Order: sequence, then structure tokens, then C-alpha cells
Amino acid sequence: MKNLFLSTFIFPISCMMTNTVTSTAESVPNPFTEMTAVKSEKCDYLLQDKSGNNYEVTSITSKIPNLSQGKKVWVTYQPLRRMSVCGAQPIEILEVYKK
Repeated sequence: MKNLFLSTFIFPISCMMTNTVTSTAESVPNPFTEMTAVKSEKCDYLLQDKSGNNYEVTSITSKIPNLSQGKKVWVTYQPLRRMSVCGAQPIEILEVYKK
């Protein structure tokens, strides 16, 4: 009787917890950072993260085709140690998430 009560109580809770984790994991790609394309005076486009930091990508239009002002993209990147032409943090795009 005791085992039946415990399994009846624990099983629904474990199912609810699994559903919650799955729904949040599908909404945002895990290793990727959401960025927004921003038009620049000195460079073609910059990428801006949610906290407002700007990033410069060398030949960005070849790495992210069909880029336009305000377009959201998800990328993985690494910082570069060089001077910026655009006045933003230079980065190298490692991967672009495609929906």
C-alpha cells in the first residue's frame, strides 16, 4: 500500500518537471548567443547582444547571408585580439544557427 501511494505521488510530479525543462530548452538554442544586426557608419553591419554590446565581424555578409537591419541571428563566437576598425569588439563567428 505504501509503495502504491509513493509511486502515485512521485510519477505525476516527475512528468511535470520533465515537461517544464523540455519546453524551455526548445525556445532558445543552448550554445548560441542571440544577436541583432545593427547598421554601422564605418562598417557594413555590427552584431549587438541583449546587453547592448557591439561586435565586429570581418566579412559578415559572407558568414551570415541576407543580413538586414534588426534581423536576429544566433551565433557561437570567440573574441579576437586585434584592433577594431568599427569601434566594436572584434569576434570570429564559429557557427550560425539556422532555423
